[in-house]
Amino acid sequence: MEGFWVGRLGLPGLRSHLCLFLTGMMDRPRSDVGRWGGNPWHPPNTPEPEPEPEPEPERRSRRGGRSFWARCCGCCSCRNAADDDWGPEPSDSRDRGSSSGTRRPGSRGSDSRRPISRGSGVNAAGDGTIREGMLVVTGVDLMSSRSDQNRREHHTDEYEYDELIVRRGQPFHVLLLLSRTYESSDRITLELLIGNNPEVGKGTHVIIPVGKGGSGGWKAQVVKANGQNLNLRVHTSPSAIIGKFQFTVRTQSDAGEFQLPFDPRNEIYILFNPWCPEDIVYVDHEDWRQEYVLNESGRIYYGTEAQIGERTWNYGQFDHGVLDACLYILDRRGMPYGGRGDPVSVSRVISAMVNSLDDNGVLIGNWSGDYSRGTNPSAWVGSVEILLSYLRTGYSVPYGQCWVFAGVTTTGLLTPVTLNLAVRAQCGNPSFPSSPDIPDTIHHLPSTHALNPNLGSSTVLRCLGLATRTVTNFNSAHDTDTSLTMDIYFDENMKPLEHLNHDSVW
Repeated sequence: MEGFWVGRLGLPGLRSHLCLFLTGMMDRPRSDVGRWGGNPWHPPNTPEPEPEPEPEPERRSRRGGRSFWARCCGCCSCRNAADDDWGPEPSDSRDRGSSSGTRRPGSRGSDSRRPISRGSGVNAAGDGTIREGMLVVTGVDLMSSRSDQNRREHHTDEYEYDELIVRRGQPFHVLLLLSRTYESSDRITLELLIGNNPEVGKGTHVIIPVGKGGSGGWKAQVVKANGQNLNLRVHTSPSAIIGKFQFTVRTQSDAGEFQLPFDPRNEIYILFNPWCPEDIVYVDHEDWRQEYVLNESGRIYYGTEAQIGERTWNYGQFDHGVLDACLYILDRRGMPYGGRGDPVSVSRVISAMVNSLDDNGVLIGNWSGDYSRGTNPSAWVGSVEILLSYLRTGYSVPYGQCWVFAGVTTTGLLTPVTLNLAVRAQCGNPSFPSSPDIPDTIHHLPSTHALNPNLGSSTVLRCLGLATRTVTNFNSAHDTDTSLTMDIYFDENMKPLEHLNHDSVW
């Protein structure tokens, strides 16, 4: 078992900070997650005539390009040399998700069933010719309604989305509407694609032949064939990439091949699965899963060891738009799709992106006391408004401090991990609520880890399926020179030498 801290230090002078502690990560080799950049992959379309170019304005708008300082000064561009390995930021990644913070009509309170997606058939040659005898898929029902079996069994019925949301390593059901009766000689293949350049070898292009064993735990079986309706059970891999997949169906018969066109209504979200024993994020206690994955609110402690305050925080991981905002954070960082099946890599990216330093992340930290150009950190009561603002504008949200960073981080990773990603509470106050059943591995961490708390990802982590909770730590020693001691230097008159004193306790 190993544990690690997720977080980043606040500024000196703040007497408390919060952190996320993820436990139960199992040692395993890291594979090359590949390289990803550019725009999300889209199927080829018939080119349309280009519109007449408009005259370019004399001055570029703030939204259309970098600022003057970013263009003239490399250190102001908020990009590190190390960031180049991740590839460029996708230019339209926000378009893949919701662009507004408004809830869909009837969400969370009602359960209006989505109409079955019906596509115009095209054959494999792409000429639109449907020959007699071809097995044409006339419609797809992903059973994505919040009251349907799929959403309930996958514990995703609280998400305010119409699309299908499933957890990896667990089967879901699909209904195909066909042009004729399904025959044993017919071949049907399901395909899932994610990213700008899907590849089978990287797990971004998944091919699932119906009735045959797929690769990596993917497979699909016929449950029932009733006339022109075909019920399928689709098994996903417990190590699948998380994100928003495009879905299509191919058929092959004696009369020819057919491919169902891509339809945005058939997109599928896949999340981490703490209910699946084969998933590395598995959590084996139902009460832990209910608390650290499905609970939408919690308490955050702040202040000093002598005067501890508390506040209620609305994680809001199920609100409409929050899931898209969480995936946008990964896109904004340029995280390769091939690495998004690893909860360690995902949590590290979220940890880095929760603040705006170096990478134009979600929140701008401010401990100056002047919040006239943004929101006072003490005014925030939840993560939803912050994440939706970041998704909508693409700009870092002003302002946040330690507990705000922690609350936002908890919201985003809502998937129970096999790694037992339950967040461990540790506090100098004996009255701080903690779960005695959660292994107290915090004391086994090297002190250098405890000195680097990164806050603010709780919402994001829960939303993506990682069991997480916010932890407050008081009187943390910050060793800046790896001496494992707190060093204070004085001159011969016992006056502190401030230029040498960099260690602190806060």
